[in-house]
Amino acid sequence: MSRENLAPNETLVSIPVPGSPSNSAGIVGILTTPPYFNPADPSDVAASLLNNCHPPTLKASLILHGHGGHKNYCYHREIAQQLATDLGIFSLRIDFRGCGDSQDSADPKLGRIIPQDLQDVDLCLQALASGVFGIALHVTLIIGHSRGAVAMFQYALQQQRRLDRGEAFSLIPNLINVSSRYTSEFLKKMMDTAFPSWEEKGGSFVPNTYRLGEYRSVWIPAAETNSLLSQEMEDLKYLLPDINVLTIFGLRDHIVPITDAAKFCNTLDGRHTLVLIEGANHNFYGVKDIDEDNAEDYNPDNLPLTNQGKVNYSSVVSQHITDYLSSSQEVARFYDRSYHFATWSRWKKVDGIHNFRDIGGFRVTQGPRNSFVKRNIAFRCANPANITSLGKQAIQELGITAVFDFRSQHERNRDGVPDVDGVRNVYAPVFPDEDFSPAAIAGRYSNLLTCWSTYVHVYRDMLTKGGAAFTSVFEFLRDHPKEGILFHCTAGKDRTGVMAMLILLLVGVDVDTVCREYELTTVGLLPDREVIRKKFKDNVGALQERLNRYSGDGSASVVDKIACGRSGFKLERDGFTNLFSSRYEAMLLTVRVLNEEFGGIEQYMTKNLGFSKDDVEVIRRNLVVTGTSDWKNTHRVANVHQRGEDLMRHRERSASAEKL
Repeated sequence: MSRENLAPNETLVSIPVPGSPSNSAGIVGILTTPPYFNPADPSDVAASLLNNCHPPTLKASLILHGHGGHKNYCYHREIAQQLATDLGIFSLRIDFRGCGDSQDSADPKLGRIIPQDLQDVDLCLQALASGVFGIALHVTLIIGHSRGAVAMFQYALQQQRRLDRGEAFSLIPNLINVSSRYTSEFLKKMMDTAFPSWEEKGGSFVPNTYRLGEYRSVWIPAAETNSLLSQEMEDLKYLLPDINVLTIFGLRDHIVPITDAAKFCNTLDGRHTLVLIEGANHNFYGVKDIDEDNAEDYNPDNLPLTNQGKVNYSSVVSQHITDYLSSSQEVARFYDRSYHFATWSRWKKVDGIHNFRDIGGFRVTQGPRNSFVKRNIAFRCANPANITSLGKQAIQELGITAVFDFRSQHERNRDGVPDVDGVRNVYAPVFPDEDFSPAAIAGRYSNLLTCWSTYVHVYRDMLTKGGAAFTSVFEFLRDHPKEGILFHCTAGKDRTGVMAMLILLLVGVDVDTVCREYELTTVGLLPDREVIRKKFKDNVGALQERLNRYSGDGSASVVDKIACGRSGFKLERDGFTNLFSSRYEAMLLTVRVLNEEFGGIEQYMTKNLGFSKDDVEVIRRNLVVTGTSDWKNTHRVANVHQRGEDLMRHRERSASAEKL
């Protein structure tokens, strides 16, 4: 593919294959970035918001083609652009070795065998995560088409075996399975029919295949086909419960039996979503020639046509994937999956307090095998000012002996500090009182009101100035290993969220789970939403006046700066939506700041908080349980009626706020 054919936000890249000659093409791919990404400042969102694009995230996807395919096959270019524009997700779509513009397979006699595909996938994921493209990205997604999805699943299983052995591994939380086979019988029959004696001849020629700049017949060795035929999908039933799978099939698939879709459903029950597209074949083209007489029947949605006059369903596939990856659907899936561990509920009913949950129960991936964060040790919540006598009793029954209050003295005076018998209340303001100048407050509010991506400036401040507060929590966890704690601020979202991040990263919970746990506040605060909205609305005039008085250089109002050119932006509506949000991507940016500016969690603990390495190990040991069998693979116990109302409210309200 020539560089002239690339979109402005696309770059042709090559990933070297270890052991190959220096002049080898490597694994060739196209990196698609969010249109207005600023590599000097990933949190810069002004241009994205002005042009109605989703702000850039640090999330990335890998897109894998099928047999005889290439990086621009089917819907691949379209989904790459839609992910970038609608969700701010980077993507790398590649040619496997032996395909497209990439170098030849390691052994031409074997061809593109599955083990080689897995090595290609691993090299590409390492490249995305290591920053070789100018920014270190967090890969949250693989999209695999047909054979590419087989490689995707086998890679996930390979990484799981590494986890089981206590080795370094990659956890990709979202797998998009498009037109993949589950069984191989139909493929074998197709090969025998289309290419008689292919095994005896050692392979077959596949016509009209793109390879190195032209379409031609390409030789496919028998070993390559047999490598695909030998893949077993039964082991997918052991796939980590942390992984979600979306399967998309065309109902007119002529390559893979539609019954394979049902087999994926049955095997992956509980973390699987199936989408069937009527009229689409294996590559998501229609099977009917469309003309004026039949368009109403066979193309009622007026989808674009291929050069052959068939319906092109690429946009439908892309939209289903984009919808599945929306913030509202992602948090709903995690909420559902993490609500229970075994028979234990993460969310606690403490009368008078919302957003109350245990941050224990998550799998520890950086440490001993079969390890989990201890439950009933660390709890988080929103403002406890309205706690009732029943709520106080619940606090005592949970074994909580200390409550860490991250609010300012002004907030405590305004809302009150509840007293619970036998529970000490520790005043631990994240922002010292002297840091509550009007200018400082205005700066924080501006960042919280603009967009989720500008939260990182506030959270960086917390990491810098909140050391005394965070130290007090970790000291208690070090010195009182069997006692429970509760930490909170006003909403239980920002200061509380940063504390939860530090605890979970310290014990070795993976970054994806840390960010998802933060995002749960989206659901946890729903009961308080209207109360918080009313307070915000009642005070928005005074807030706006204060922001304008103490911020900026006077060239434009602060509200105009917060709006970033967005047409019709209203502080009381759009500003509140941002203030109320707790997006995964905001925490992902914060983890990046922690790693790049503070040296990671270990250095933050020792250099910023003053703990010794021995202290850090004691704290970690006090928070982790190993080898408890009833915690393993117990990701969900259905209790739909109890939590369905919260989820419904969340889905209704978040659909309109995806880009904010």
